[in-house]
Amino acid sequence: MEGLSEEVNYVATVPYAVFPLDRLEAYIRSQIVSDPLYFIAQADPSTKQRGSPIIRLDHIGIVTKYEKKIRKLLELLGARIAYEGVVGKIGVSCEYHAPANVDIEIVSPVRDNSIVSAHRTKMPFMPLHHLAFEVRNLEDGIEYFRERGYHLVDGSILLAPKPFHRVVFLLPVQTGGMLIELVADDGKEYSGYGGKQENVWQV
Repeated sequence: MEGLSEEVNYVATVPYAVFPLDRLEAYIRSQIVSDPLYFIAQADPSTKQRGSPIIRLDHIGIVTKYEKKIRKLLELLGARIAYEGVVGKIGVSCEYHAPANVDIEIVSPVRDNSIVSAHRTKMPFMPLHHLAFEVRNLEDGIEYFRERGYHLVDGSILLAPKPFHRVVFLLPVQTGGMLIELVADDGKEYSGYGGKQENVWQV
């Protein structure tokens, strides 16, 4: 066809470069293998074979200065408080409301420098704070995500007010801004923080 370049196979472009089709596959492969996580997966075949440790969505975390309105709504939904307690290490009080199969956790600061104080002040109309997923084993869950490039907030494991549960949080900068909590029910192996109700773990 008149005016058509003879180099018709040059159709795939990337920034600052033009590749012939027969080199496109090689270029894409080079970008994949340049990812550090690719080498981790290749070095440890178990990362391919190991399935997700997630069992279910355990609860949805809410942080808002309009807690009374949230509680009123939950009452209308037929929710009841299943557990409540304080995690002194991070300065929060937690209420687990159970309207259905997934708990709603209202997290409130108990001191000025609480870990949730900034969210509560700066984002009063964005109550969704985190999603919590139950895992079979917390250490295995941590390792599963670490192998895939995710790291813990402060690198620490917390004892939760919910009876016999330990939790960790993944860095939100690596999850697109969504704070993700991993939760494991460890039975009576670990003691926990004291709470407001008798059925909350005691030290």
